Amino acid sequence: MRSFPEIDYQQQLLFASLDDFTPNAALPNYRGGQYGPDHDGWRRGVVDFICLNVACGLLVPTHRGDLVRNRGDDAIRNVLLHGDANAQMPVDTLWNALYFNATAALSSLVDRHNMRNWQSIEVDVDPDFIASLVDFYRARE
Repeated sequence: MRSFPEIDYQQQLLFASLDDFTPNAALPNYRGGQYGPDHDGWRRGVVDFICLNVACGLLVPTHRGDLVRNRGDDAIRNVLLHGDANAQMPVDTLWNALYFNATAALSSLVDRHNMRNWQSIEVDVDPDFIASLVDFYRARE
């Protein structure tokens, strides 16, 4: 399993358990976020984060279930990198218009750690939550 920025994943997944988000709003502190000095690194990180968590069943596109029906075709990665030609939506527009939210599996994971509240987003890495997350990812590899 690849490593991941624990605090950034923890914060974004906790946020997702409370509200939906767009790719442009994801991982706001990772590599300086959308307007930071490493925009390309941040953007790659967001794509990896979203694709991993959709594939594992922790996140789902709010209004675009068609993007996950065939997980093997990597439809999410394709639209995040190239936009949606069928909807005539360029990638920069899509990053502001495509919303993601938590699945029941993510909500359950967050609830088990009593972290589904806005205050938990601001705490340091919770090793037990991260261990549960790693176990969840490994079970789906």
